[in-house]
Amino acid sequence: MSISLQIELSPEQSMLEDAAARYMEKAYNFQQRQRILASGTELDADKWQDYARMGWLGLPLPQSEGGSGGDALDLFLLHRAFGRALAVEPYLATVVLGGMSIAAAGTAAQRSRILPGVIAGQTLLAFASAEPQSGYDLFDVQTQALRDGDDFVLTGHKSVVLGAASAHTLVVSARTAGLRHGREGITLFVVDRTAPGVTLRPYGTIDGRRAAEVKLENVRIGTQDILGELHGAAGPMERVHTLGTVALLGEAVGCLEGALACTIEYLQNRQQFGQPLARFQALRHRIADLYVAKEETRALCLLAAHACAHNESGAPEATAAAKAWVGRTGRRAAEEAVQLHGAIAITDEYVVGHYLKRVIAIDRIFGDTGEAMDHYLDLRGAFEESGGDTKRHAVAAVR
Repeated sequence: MSISLQIELSPEQSMLEDAAARYMEKAYNFQQRQRILASGTELDADKWQDYARMGWLGLPLPQSEGGSGGDALDLFLLHRAFGRALAVEPYLATVVLGGMSIAAAGTAAQRSRILPGVIAGQTLLAFASAEPQSGYDLFDVQTQALRDGDDFVLTGHKSVVLGAASAHTLVVSARTAGLRHGREGITLFVVDRTAPGVTLRPYGTIDGRRAAEVKLENVRIGTQDILGELHGAAGPMERVHTLGTVALLGEAVGCLEGALACTIEYLQNRQQFGQPLARFQALRHRIADLYVAKEETRALCLLAAHACAHNESGAPEATAAAKAWVGRTGRRAAEEAVQLHGAIAITDEYVVGHYLKRVIAIDRIFGDTGEAMDHYLDLRGAFEESGGDTKRHAVAAVR
């Protein structure tokens, strides 16, 4: 396994990081976020168009379709700004999961038909992969796609579909061959959200976002809407799963940065016994511990994003380790920020509790702490059996 420990941002990445941070600080405050969520949606149309104008909606998408052809590290940097601002727009669902699945698996005709609309902010996507029985098994697919003449007929049930309520188009995984847990025999389909037989049940998630249950009952799909090779969806699904994880790692880092900043501000302003809480040595020690946890999380997540961006052999292990770290150490840090605020932190009107809720949600998307740690250990064990050098693993164990 090889992981580079020297990470330097390109000039373009530094500009992206700076522009995203400045925009979010100026145009996306907590009160605006709460107003968006109170409206029953997770999309501010004006901000979404701002994302399009700044090129963010095309950031990882192919240059041939008008995108920037960015990599995993670009996504990490952008989502770090999203995390600090607690942005709620369905970027992960539309661009990373939906858009990149079409970029990875779609034909030239499919890419040119769908992706320019995504880049322009006119088309919203959702990736319908998980099912009620599947847990975190990416290839436990019971939704069936049966051939009927020149068409396919889809029947099944998808769960926790992020961004489905606002999406125009769904990317749906279905089994066209093989056994239930088999890697082979899964195919991706492009499905109009309003197609006959498609039923959505939207609901709110712990962090204020929106997801949906999607039921497919005899949904007829033409061969032109088969995404990529028949039976060959496993590779593209793994790719978007990895990119989605990296994006979430960036968002988690941004959440911890925001939680630390608002905690420091609170302790500096809150008076007790005639002086700011920040002057109490015990609280200063706890803030120092929170800072260390944030920096450790940032370093591990940045390492994973860099490894993925450069297709390094240790990227899967680094990503799994960082995801497990966020779920345990990152979550504990966010909980500590809430504790340092006292009772005010558990009210909806105060921001720090929302950082914690988002970190909890991030822990559960694409595999919780235990799942991520098991995956890391499996990858490490397989590597050691092959005789590899483990000296440069991203993490020896998650504390």
